[in-house]
Amino acid sequence: MARFFSRPLLVLLPGLVLGIAAGVRLAGFKVAFFIAAAGCLALMAWKVRRGATGGIVPVLAFVFLGYLSIQPWMRPRFPDNHIIRYATNEKRRVQGTIDGFPVQYARGVRFVLAVESLASPGGGGKDRIPVTGRIRVSVEDRHRRLQKGDLVALEARIKPIRNFNNPGGFDYRRFLAFRRIWASAYVYKSGLDSLVVVPGGSRRRPLAVTRRRVERLVAA
Repeated sequence: MARFFSRPLLVLLPGLVLGIAAGVRLAGFKVAFFIAAAGCLALMAWKVRRGATGGIVPVLAFVFLGYLSIQPWMRPRFPDNHIIRYATNEKRRVQGTIDGFPVQYARGVRFVLAVESLASPGGGGKDRIPVTGRIRVSVEDRHRRLQKGDLVALEARIKPIRNFNNPGGFDYRRFLAFRRIWASAYVYKSGLDSLVVVPGGSRRRPLAVTRRRVERLVAA
């Protein structure tokens, strides 16, 4: 047994993985696991002071810590101005910065938008309010040229991310949650004027622009 514990990662890492798996399957018990983790750490400190071995306590501590580490994605606490609070399927004017490189797909272009403000559609922005969070935006226009760092304004319905409810199917909502994406929006082809790049507002990085130009050159 002592020889086995001379390589602590062999037991601590599986404990961490077990805790993460439990956190995904049984989310929502953050307080209980926090108390359990604190108790294990206190017991470990007491054993160290007495010169005793930790036994199974370090493994349990890693299980509890693994559970706690995944909770910000499984059961996040959103601020009052987070975009998820406004994902009510109502049409809004959204402004934000493209976070990451836009991706072309069959019908158009898709990108992640770091939202900065919301307003009523067609209201001139007089009722604009600051918001935070990221959404996934799909634009039905294959020829739209957008780049990472562009400041864009669009009019669309903000919807919460939902799964397809197929038994045993891919958990799309969880997949996007791990990327901190909590809502989506779709800009239809009939309303291309509802998406514009705000003049002078882009925050493009020189390296990102160069990379995009090289990608287009290779594609050509």
